[in-house]
Amino acid sequence: MRTNQLHLQDGHRASTALFTLRFEAIKAMAAKRVPPVRPQLSGSIGAKNTKHLAVLAENGINYDRPMSPGHVATLRAERIAREKKNAAAAGATNVRCMACGHCPLSASVHCLLQMYLL
Repeated sequence: MRTNQLHLQDGHRASTALFTLRFEAIKAMAAKRVPPVRPQLSGSIGAKNTKHLAVLAENGINYDRPMSPGHVATLRAERIAREKKNAAAAGATNVRCMACGHCPLSASVHCLLQMYLL
């Protein structure tokens, strides 16, 4: 007989019994399993990791009294402006000619002319 005919003959009782047995076995194993112990959250972040508090304090942030989003945006804008200013100041002192890499940028026109003439 074909498998399909066997299933139709017993009304799919064999496959139903097999899956019911598997489900019951998995359910019994899950009931025996001990749930994992999760740590209780303490009142402050400092109890777990003092390094976080040190970094926050270094940047002027109080964990117990968070800043408003507007204040955070203002501080970020000030920091970005300060970084751009420092980068521009550092870049202006180290700008060199792209043609030869030795002369300052103001003399680079002279270097380019020399390259084309040679």
